[in-house]
Amino acid sequence: VTLVDLPSDMVSPGDVVQEAWAEEATAKDLFKHVHQNVAPYLLGKTSFSANQIEEGSPLFEAKLMEFGDGVAAYSIKMSHAIGDGTTFFQIISQISSFMNGREPSRIDWANPLKPTHEIYPENFSERDYQRSYGLPFGWGLFKNIRTLNKRKCKYLLLSKGKIARKKKEFQSTSTGSNGEVISANDIIMSSLCEMCGSSDIFAFDRNVRGIKPGVSKSSAGNFFWEIPFSTHQGKNPSMIRKILTGGAGSYFATNDVPLMPSLSGRVGRITSLASIAHQTSFPGAKVVCQFPSASFIKDLPLDVAVIFRFDKDHWGIMHNFRKTNPSPLLDEIIA
Repeated sequence: VTLVDLPSDMVSPGDVVQEAWAEEATAKDLFKHVHQNVAPYLLGKTSFSANQIEEGSPLFEAKLMEFGDGVAAYSIKMSHAIGDGTTFFQIISQISSFMNGREPSRIDWANPLKPTHEIYPENFSERDYQRSYGLPFGWGLFKNIRTLNKRKCKYLLLSKGKIARKKKEFQSTSTGSNGEVISANDIIMSSLCEMCGSSDIFAFDRNVRGIKPGVSKSSAGNFFWEIPFSTHQGKNPSMIRKILTGGAGSYFATNDVPLMPSLSGRVGRITSLASIAHQTSFPGAKVVCQFPSASFIKDLPLDVAVIFRFDKDHWGIMHNFRKTNPSPLLDEIIA
């Protein structure tokens, strides 16, 4: 754990919160202050896993910055070499349990599938794999490197209340497969499909713990399917629900993954941390908001979006889309 010195000109998030309460403002002021000032200073630049291992840098690191007014900011970073987002929050939950005198939940670090790093959709053929991760995909990334400087990381604050009302509208006319209702995550993902103008396919990271045989819910490592689906079809939240609850882990049938999106560099990724509610809690402390690091998507030559919880009333989106389109759905749920 590293204690970080407070810059003399940095305003405390506590002051921003107090001003927001006094002026009856929304959470936008705090959201803007955290992502423009606090997060970049505290989080720094993220390295790729291979570089972290080669340089001997910490694979798990925590930093704390105290503002002296009863408010502090902390950051926790974990290398992807250790595990995925679920593993990260498993560790966060354990830390919180230890600090609050509770028995921590068990984490299984010995799953024999852990060294595989990624688990591909079960209906993938060799051709599907090559189109998704082989030379066509690599060629598309190479093409996108030329326009890397056009990618700017952006943040969007979403209203949970507006999303809940939108869910009711969709649920009154349709339900997901097996009777499952549309979730807030489905609504947000559909808005991303509308908004992104530079990808024809998104691959969504779906946690396979408790779904794939041999992978328990307590397993640590990188246990997720990257489910590719058409962004055009994804504009419908009902279709998103159907894709995410499918048993095979893929929207496309075997041998049906298209070639051209990979070759042209029009394939993106979506990661959702919205369903993970673990926070590092300290005795006598209250978590006001949380924020992901933007640095790891700044240098990626493909469209990436991360959905996260900002506070009890808001979701957040972090993205680096090269081109954006107007999104009527996003306009309805933006804070």
